[in-house]
Amino acid sequence: MNISQEKLELLQKLKHQNLVKIVDIFFDRGYISLVEEYHEKGDLLNYTLNNPNKIDHTFMYILT
Repeated sequence: MNISQEKLELLQKLKHQNLVKIVDIFFDRGYISLVEEYHEKGDLLNYTLNNPNKIDHTFMYILT
């Protein structure tokens, strides 16, 4: 995936009650790591895997 640093920084600036905030971004050997704030119900991947009937199947394919 080719995503610009500007787009990642824009994601980092987003603030909304339904979004998990991106705290920091790291670039290392072609990989991008996003540090997100803690959410008591876990991360999006685990939520989708545990609640497949609530998630669009196309989204599940992209996420996994």
